[in-house]
This record gives sequence, structure tokens and C-alpha cells, in this order.
Amino acid sequence: MKQRLLQGICLVSFLIGALPAYAQSSETDAPPEDGVRKLGTIVVSTQKREQSLLDVGAAVSVIGGDALEFRDLANMSDISNSVPNVEYGEVAGASQITIRGIGLNVETGFAEPAVAVHLNGVFLGRSNAAALGLADLASVEVLRGPQGTLYGRNATGGVVNFTTNKPTDAFEAGATIGAGSFERRLARGYVSGPFSDTVRGRLSIAYEEDDGYIDNRTTGKTEGGLEATTLKGDLSWDITENLTSDIFFLTIDQDRVGPSFEKIRPGFLAGLAGFDDRPNNILNNRTPWSDIGMDVAGLTLDWKTDFATLRSITGYTTFDRVDFFDGDVTALDVLTSGRTEDAEAWSQEFNLIGNEGGRLDWIVGAFWMQEDSSSRTDVDTGSDSAILMLPPEISFTVNQLVEDLEAFGLFGDVTFNVSDTVRLKGGLRYSEEKKKGSQTVTFFDNTVVVCGDQVSDISFHDTTPKAGIEWDVAESTMLYAQYQEGFKSGGFNQAGCGSFEPEEVTSIEAGMKGQYFDGRLYLAASAFTYDYTNLQVLQIRNNTGFVENAADSTITGAELEAIIAVTDNLQAEAAISFLDATYDAFIDGAGSDFSGNTLNRAPEYTLSGALEYTVPVNSSLFGDPRLRAEVFVSDDVFYRPRNAADDMQDSYSVVNLYASLPLADDRLTVSFYAKNVTDEGYITNIISLIDGLDGHYARPASWGLELSAKW
Repeated sequence: MKQRLLQGICLVSFLIGALPAYAQSSETDAPPEDGVRKLGTIVVSTQKREQSLLDVGAAVSVIGGDALEFRDLANMSDISNSVPNVEYGEVAGASQITIRGIGLNVETGFAEPAVAVHLNGVFLGRSNAAALGLADLASVEVLRGPQGTLYGRNATGGVVNFTTNKPTDAFEAGATIGAGSFERRLARGYVSGPFSDTVRGRLSIAYEEDDGYIDNRTTGKTEGGLEATTLKGDLSWDITENLTSDIFFLTIDQDRVGPSFEKIRPGFLAGLAGFDDRPNNILNNRTPWSDIGMDVAGLTLDWKTDFATLRSITGYTTFDRVDFFDGDVTALDVLTSGRTEDAEAWSQEFNLIGNEGGRLDWIVGAFWMQEDSSSRTDVDTGSDSAILMLPPEISFTVNQLVEDLEAFGLFGDVTFNVSDTVRLKGGLRYSEEKKKGSQTVTFFDNTVVVCGDQVSDISFHDTTPKAGIEWDVAESTMLYAQYQEGFKSGGFNQAGCGSFEPEEVTSIEAGMKGQYFDGRLYLAASAFTYDYTNLQVLQIRNNTGFVENAADSTITGAELEAIIAVTDNLQAEAAISFLDATYDAFIDGAGSDFSGNTLNRAPEYTLSGALEYTVPVNSSLFGDPRLRAEVFVSDDVFYRPRNAADDMQDSYSVVNLYASLPLADDRLTVSFYAKNVTDEGYITNIISLIDGLDGHYARPASWGLELSAKW
């Protein structure tokens, strides 16, 4: 661990070490050298209005469309290593995003996320949404820290905003084909342009498949493969000079040979049947499969007046999932598990955004959401179940939850410009949620009924304030401090008969942002402390999981991000984060005291760095090659509150390489990537199923080659 930390510090020190030379020239007001480029202005919409990243008094990281395409990034699994204090993993296909130690503390994934995910302003309520590959992306914004005012429900950890490319004023089209390791094949394409002076459209499609990378020596098959199709359409209409509309739809269909659990710590059954402790090697007797589909549609209307802009965002989402996997994770035929999940939701948000220019910038809004969802898990015994003294070939247990949700919120956010350099900020949100649930839990072919169609109603409400100050201490430097609260809804247990309460977080954060040396350096730093109460955690009693409010926690940390245009052709990036996230009080259902232990997915430090170089060749045959090398280093990561040696992944590092070569006046581009080039075998989650501990390993070393054309 110390060696990896030293390597990471050396890398970050090297990347930042070049800064003093530029500081010297800046202090003497020397003009920039010829050939040294400036970093461009980054525009974000995290505060519900378009702003320069430098003007947002919050910890925000942005990855633009060009970088997403060049680095083959399409979902949170790809993106998490590029953002400080963000951890990502999947449990049986359910995505678990953790920001600054706050995330989904339910190992099974059957709970609402603590990080709110939006696509073009539409809230995606299912925790699986961030795991699906998105196409034709314009940017990804990650807003760290609780966002209880502007975003409301389930944003205690932060917010992830995916934004897709919009229709263009002029005709353009593009296509990409690619191949790679594990027999990966892909094809993407888009067409965009005007139908008239006021109407524009865009259509994109993406297809991807690979054969997988997990070797099952019992069945002789390879698992972990997928086949996915994504279709997206957009239509923009300038109805009048002041009234515009944007409508989009997205549909994703994904079939996987998974989830494939791997044995992390063998139990009694694995001791009998044998196990393979090598990453991405298993001995399971069943071949898993899953079928996931998601549809998202949104309509945004903007009406601009002399007084304010009225924005309406109407959203519709559906999500369905069916999967099957080996329940005992051994070569024995003891247990199998099948799950189904489906949801349909409508949402409506109104924002009234005051026009900028006066002493007061403001936004008021309302949010409403209605969702019908159901989830069911079936665990059946197999031919070898007598080993556990269970009858063979029966339904061991069924648990099901059918839920109706209605959520409502009213919010306001105000910025008062005290002077040209000082701004006071305040906000308030009232949130109210009502849920009606029907719970069923049975055992042994439904002969033992713990609860059958048990119907109950629960409701929650909360008021979350925000207060802060921003101070432009110099033309290029802003300091900020803010107080915020966050609220995550309570809910019903699927595997038990009962409910759990909301969890809440109180945050104090201070930071700075600046752009220096004639626009060549971007620097952002923040420090924060959280009081995190009523954590929703999974308790296991009598082989049944219950979500309960069983813990309180204190979280403190700091982050630093730097980007520097060293020359016209060389850019360096570095980020470092520190985190101290521990349980203040946590006694589980068995009476074990976990107080003082580290929270799940909360490494003490992470480091990342990158060098990107454009090679000037001045060739008439091809353009300037683009090269990039990046590294990510993480400290030990715990995945269970027990914090035992087999509950964690030791410190690890990941190295990725990228290259592209433009051809034919930039109309063609050949791209190459190599990810996890050192073939680091690291664990991304750990869960207790029935026999010992099980989990998933990260994808091993992989490579790909793509050819893109644009018209």
C-alpha cells in the first residue's frame, strides 16, 4: 500500500511540479510564449442555469463529449476513476455510486440510490440506470456533496448529469466501427441537421457486443459478455423567438451473460466442491443471464421573457430487468436465484429562472414524480440441496415488493450580489413523499408465509436549507463556503416485512477555484465535513436481509484538481482526494459493534493523473496524432461494515493508454485504447449470499481499435 501511495504522490508531484515555472512568468506579467494554448471556458448547468465552471461555488467535475469519445467512456463504470472521491461498483448488475463515502449501503442493490442521476434534466430513479452504456453524449457533470435544494430527493451524495448531443443548425453525420479484445464488436452512427429554419433533428444508434472475460471451468463457457443496442432521437423546435422546445427519446436493450459471482472467501460448500481464487475464474454450475431494458423520454420547454425564463421539463421512464444466476456460487447444484424488476415513472419539473444582470439572481421551482414499480426474487433449491438439509427442486423463498410512489417538492435558490466581488447565497426546499407498498415473503413452496400481500402506507417530509458565500478575491480566483442539508427517502423492505426511515446529511464545505497564467492552469480545491445520520444499511438475520436505520457517521475530506496546458501540444491533469469516513455508532442485528469502522466504498485516498500530447507532424497525408496516458491509484476499499481482511480490496492502481490519428483532412480518425494495461485484478464489490463471501472483479486488461468517419 505504501509503495502505491508513493508512486501516486510522485506522479501527482511531477504533474504539478511544472507549475512554479509558469507562476514566475505570471508574477512578472510576462506575455505568454508563442505556441502556448489557453484552456477553454467550461460551461455547466449544475445550478439549473448555464454558468462557467469557474463561477460555480461547488465541487463539480466535467468530462466533455470529445474526451468521452476519445477515451471510450459511456457509463459511470468508465467515468468514476476520472473524478475525485467517486467510487463505482455493481452488485448483480445494480449500480452503486458512492461520492465522498455516501452511496447505496445495501449490498443487494434493492434500494433507492443516494446519488441522483439525470439524463437531459430527467430524473432516473432506478439504481441500474448508470450501469447502462449511453451513446452520443455531449458531457457528464458530477456534482459532489448533498444537493438538497435544487435537486432534492436522493441526492445526499451528489448528482450526476448526463447530457446528450443536441440537433445541429447544419447537416452533419458520423459513423464508427470497432473491434477489440474478448471479441468486442461495435458500430455507432448519427445524423443531424435542420428540417427548416426553426426545426432541427438528430438520430443516433449504437450496437455493441462481446463474448465476455470470465472463464467458467465447470460449464466450459465464457461469461460476462453482453449485447446492447441504444437508439436515441432528438427534435428541437424554435416555436417563436422566445419559446423553444426540445424533445428526446432514448431506448436501451442489453442482454448479458451475467451476473457472474466469484468466490471471494470460500465457505462450507466451496470447501466441498472446490473453488478458483483467481480473478475472473469460476466453477459455478449454472450459466447466468440477464435482460435489461430502459426507455427515457423528455420534453423541455423554455419561454424567455424580459423578467425571467420559465422552463418545463416533462419526463417519462420505464425500466425492466430479468436475471438468473447461481445462488451458491459453486459447482454444486444447491441454490439458484432469479429476479425481476420493472418500473414506470412520470415526472414534471417547473423552473422560473430570474434573468441575470441585477443584484439578485434567483430560481424557484416545483417537482412532481409518480412511479409504479415491482421487484421479485425467487430462490429455488437444486439437486444437491440436501447438503444444507433442504428439500430438492422446490421454491425455497420468494420475496416481492409492489410499490406506488408519489413525490413532491418546492424549492427556491437566491444569490444576492453584495458587490462586484462578494455574493451571498441561500436556498430552501420542502420535500414530501408518499409510498404504498405490498410485501410478500414466503418459504418452502409458499407453505411458510412471513407476510402475504401485506399492504401499508408510509410518508416522509423534510425541509433542506442551504446558505453560502462566494468571494472573488482576485480577477481569476474565487473562494466559497457553504452549508447544505440532504435528504434520502425511506422505503419498504423487499426481503422483509416492514419499512425504514429516511437518512439525512448535513454538510459544511469550503473551497477555491481559479484560472491562472494567462488561462493555462485550472485549479480547484475543497474541504468538507458531513454529519451523516440514520444510514440505511443491510442487516442479515436468519438468512434474510433487512434494510434498517442502524448507523450514524462523520465524514471529513479534501480534494484537489489541476489541469495545465503545458504547451500548445501538451496538457497535464492531476487530482487527489482524502477521506475519513467512519461509523460513529453502528451495532448490527447480531449485536456486533462496528463503531469506528470505515464506511463502504470510502478509501482514505485516491490519486489520478494524465498526460495528453498532440504530436505536431505537419503531414499532408494525416493529421496530428493524439496520445494520452493516465493512471488511477486507490487506497484500500472496504465493501462491508465488518472491515475484516476479507471484506476489502487492497490498494491498487489502473493504467490506461489512448491514441488517435486523423486522416483525410480530419474526416477519418483511427483510434486505439488499452485499459487496465497492467491487468490489475481488483475486486469491485463483496456480498454475503449463502456460502462464504462472493463478489465481482474488475474487467481485466483490454484493448480496442476504432475507425470513425464524419461528414
